[in-house]
Amino acid sequence: MTRIALFAVVLIFLLLPPAVAQTPISAPFQLELQKDYVSWTWKGILEREFATAGQGRLSLSNNFQSNLYLQSSPRDIWRDQNTFQLRWERPLSSRLSTATWVYSRFFADDNTGREFIQNDAAQALTIRVHPKIKLTPSLGWSMENAFDNRDQGWYTRNSLNISRLDMGGYVNSTTLSSQVRAFPGRTNQEHTAFTGWSKTFSQYAGDSVRVGYQFSESNNVLGAANLAGETLLEGVQINTGFVFNQLNYRFSDRSVMAVITDFKQRKLEQSTPASGTESSLSGDREVRIRQELSLSNQFQHLWIARRWQIQSGVMLSQTDNNNDPGIETDITTLQTAFNLNVAYQPGAASRYWSQLSYTKLEYNAPASSVPAIRNLQGDRDELRFIIDSGFRRRLSEYLSYSLSANVYLFHQVFIRTGRSQNNNWNRIYQLKSEIEHRLSERVSHRPVLKLLANYTVFDFDEQFPQARSFVFRKFIAGDSLEIGLSRRLSFNAQYQGELEDNGTFFKASFTQQVVKELTSHYLNLAFKYAAWKGLLLNAGVVWYKRDEWAFNPQEERIQVRAFTSLTPRLALTMQPGSRLMLFARYAPSRFENRSRSVSEADFRSTLQYYTSGSLTLRYLF
Repeated sequence: MTRIALFAVVLIFLLLPPAVAQTPISAPFQLELQKDYVSWTWKGILEREFATAGQGRLSLSNNFQSNLYLQSSPRDIWRDQNTFQLRWERPLSSRLSTATWVYSRFFADDNTGREFIQNDAAQALTIRVHPKIKLTPSLGWSMENAFDNRDQGWYTRNSLNISRLDMGGYVNSTTLSSQVRAFPGRTNQEHTAFTGWSKTFSQYAGDSVRVGYQFSESNNVLGAANLAGETLLEGVQINTGFVFNQLNYRFSDRSVMAVITDFKQRKLEQSTPASGTESSLSGDREVRIRQELSLSNQFQHLWIARRWQIQSGVMLSQTDNNNDPGIETDITTLQTAFNLNVAYQPGAASRYWSQLSYTKLEYNAPASSVPAIRNLQGDRDELRFIIDSGFRRRLSEYLSYSLSANVYLFHQVFIRTGRSQNNNWNRIYQLKSEIEHRLSERVSHRPVLKLLANYTVFDFDEQFPQARSFVFRKFIAGDSLEIGLSRRLSFNAQYQGELEDNGTFFKASFTQQVVKELTSHYLNLAFKYAAWKGLLLNAGVVWYKRDEWAFNPQEERIQVRAFTSLTPRLALTMQPGSRLMLFARYAPSRFENRSRSVSEADFRSTLQYYTSGSLTLRYLF
C-alpha cells in the first residue's frame, strides 16, 4: 500500500490542473529503474513550480526511492523512502511576504524492521528590514510515527539572514536559525549561529573570518513501549563550533601568499536506557561522551612566471579525540605536512611537472597504568613521501606522448615494545608511458604501458621463524582504438592485459619467493550509432579472463583458478527534443569460475548467469 501511495503522489501532481496555478515554470520529472545482480531500484524525482496570481509562487518537490533486495530465502527485503514538500510563497508588500508549506518524510526498512513517518505543516512570515537583511519567523504543527509510537506537537523555525552587508568596508554574511519540535515528554531541536566577515585592505591584501556554532538535540524512539507503557528513547546532543581565518597577500602580480587558520570543536553526548532496565528519559541512563578538537595552520605560496609555476605549502595540525568513559580509544594526532608543485611549459607543445609531498603523523594515546596494556597500545609515527614527475610533448597534431614516474614511500614505527614487531616500510614504484596517435581524421588509438612494484618490508623480520615481508609486481599493457566508420557510426575497442606476481620478500638478499602468479585480459568492443531525432544506440560486448597459478611444496607451477566472463551490452538513448530524454540499458552476463587447490587434480566449476539493466525517463516541463 505504501509503495502505491508513493507512485500516486508523483502521478497526481504531474497531472496537476492549470486551475491551481497560472504559469508553469520549467522543472524536471524523472523516473528511473535499475537492476543489478541482487537488487532492484526504483527512483523518482518531481520538481515543479508555478507562478500564481499576485506574484506568488507555488513549488512542489517529491523524491522517492524503493529498493528490493533479492534473498535466497522466500522473503525478499524492501527498503522505501520518500520526501515530499509543497510550498506556496506570496509577497504582501515590498517588505513582507508569506510562505505556507507542507513537508512529509517516510522511511521503511524490512531488514531492520524500522518504519518512520514525519509530517510538518507551517506558516512563515518574512520581514525584510533592509535590502540585505531579512527575518523569518514560522509556526506550525509536526507529527511523527516510529515503532507505532505516534507523537504530535508544536513546530517552530525562525531565522535571521544577512547577505553580504557592507559595514564600513567590512562585508558581513550572518545566519541565525532555530528549529524546535516539541512533543510530549521529548524535544528535538537545532540552533545554528554563523557569521563571516571579509575585507579587502588594498589591491595587495585581504582578510576573511568565519565563526560558527551549532547545538542540536534529538530524542529518538528506540522501540515499542515497555511493560510500564514508557517509550524507550535514545538521546543525542551535539555541540559544534568552528573559527576559520584566511589572510591573502599579493607580493606582486606573480607572487601570492595565503595564511589559513582553522579551529574546530565537537562534543557528542549519547544516552540510552541503562543495561537491564526499561526506562524512559526520566530513568537511569548510560551516557557516553565523545569530544573532538582540531587546530590547523597552513601557509601557501604561489609564484607564476611566463613559463614556470611553483606552488609550495606547509601545514601543521593537531587533533584530539577523547571518549568517556574509558581511555582505550582516546588519541591525539599531530601532523606536519609539506608540499611542492613545480610546472614548466617551454612552449605550447611541451609540459614538465614534478610534485613532492611529505607528511609526518604522530598518534599518541594516554598511557595505561597497567604495563601489559601499555606495551600493546598503538602509539606510532607514520612518514609518507610522495613524488610524482613526468612530461608530455606533442610532436604534431597527430602524435603526442607522455612519460611519468611515481614513488610512494611509507614508514610506520610503533613506539611501544609490544607493537614494535610490526614496524614496516612500504615502497611503491610506478612507471607509465602513453601515446596518443591519430592515424587519420577518423582513426585514433592510445597505447599505454605501466610497470608497478610494491614492497612491504618489516624491520625485524629476521627475528621471526617465517618472513612476513612481501612484494607485489605488475605489468600492464593496453590500447584503445576508435574508428569513425561514417558520419553516424563509430567503432571503439579497448584492451588491457596484465601480468602480476606476488610472494615473500627477503630484504637481506633482495630476493623474492613467488607464491602466486596471475594473468588477466580485458576486451571491450562497442559500436555507437547516432540515428535520427536524437536517437543514440550503443551495442557491444565485454570479455574478461583471469588465470591464477600457485606453487606446491615441490615448487611446481600449477594453475588453481580460471575465471571467464562474457557480457553483451545494449544501450539506447533517445532525446527527440529539449524536454524529453529516455535511456535504457540491458546487459546479460555469463560467469564461469573453475578453481582447485595445488593438491587437487580436478577443477570445481561454477557457472552463473546474471542480468543487469536500467530504464530512465526524464521530462522537463
